[in-house]
Amino acid sequence: MKSHLILLMLVLNTTFSFGQKQKEFRMCFDIGSSKLSEEDEGQIQAIAQLLQDPSFTYLKIFGYATTSGTEASNTELSKRRALEVYAKIKALHPIDESKIYITWLGQSEDVYDLHYDKARPQTPCVEVIVQLK
Repeated sequence: MKSHLILLMLVLNTTFSFGQKQKEFRMCFDIGSSKLSEEDEGQIQAIAQLLQDPSFTYLKIFGYATTSGTEASNTELSKRRALEVYAKIKALHPIDESKIYITWLGQSEDVYDLHYDKARPQTPCVEVIVQLK
């Protein structure tokens, strides 16, 4: 029984992605802001380091905003956040544009199209996924 429980725990904690691994990062912003904190700058450096890894395959950036403003302002803010993170990463390491997916969501857009179960829309954050072989 104990071995079955351990096996079940291993299965539940494993991501099946056909040999792909991924590292996830989350950077949160003050309400209404697209300025990164010093702590987030450290995460940007870690992401840039991963892009230099020979096993790097793809970079995904998702920008979000809260529901505190209008739909239009939230969409624009989530866009600025996503593009700010992208610009900071790109400044540290050039990126092949064919290996990048960047998107941003307003408060009412459907998150299910992201194919990212851990997405947290309606938060003042940007989530970054670095896929590796």
